[in-house]
Amino acid sequence: MAEGNLRTLFELPLVGGGGEPISFVRTVYSHGCARLPPATIDPKPLRYRRALRINGEIVELVMSQRNERLIAQSTTQLRKRDLVRAEAIVATMFRLNDDLAPFYRLVKDDPLLGWAASGAGRLMASPTVFEDVIKTICTT
Repeated sequence: MAEGNLRTLFELPLVGGGGEPISFVRTVYSHGCARLPPATIDPKPLRYRRALRINGEIVELVMSQRNERLIAQSTTQLRKRDLVRAEAIVATMFRLNDDLAPFYRLVKDDPLLGWAASGAGRLMASPTVFEDVIKTICTT
């Protein structure tokens, strides 16, 4: 993918379902499945690249963080309905709708786990349950 042709498709706040912060870095590096094809991680600057099937077409998204927002870019121009689908897939992958606020309240004062309350604790998910199951079986 030609980096110079990347255009921002959408931005999403890095905030969970309970208003808690989400660490882009810790989520991308949450476990090895985030590195399995069709995904790659560029370490510097940190970018999470993922090929997605959106309404029958393969689109590569390049995700990064700017301020407290997740930025999704691509060289592919998406139609409005495809853009909505891409946003939903990224929200699923980063588990933006999961509410970890109760967990963060529970560990925030713990001397060993308090660090997690700053946005850790999420595991990157695949766009579909089927893909998560296949990756789990093949990596166990």
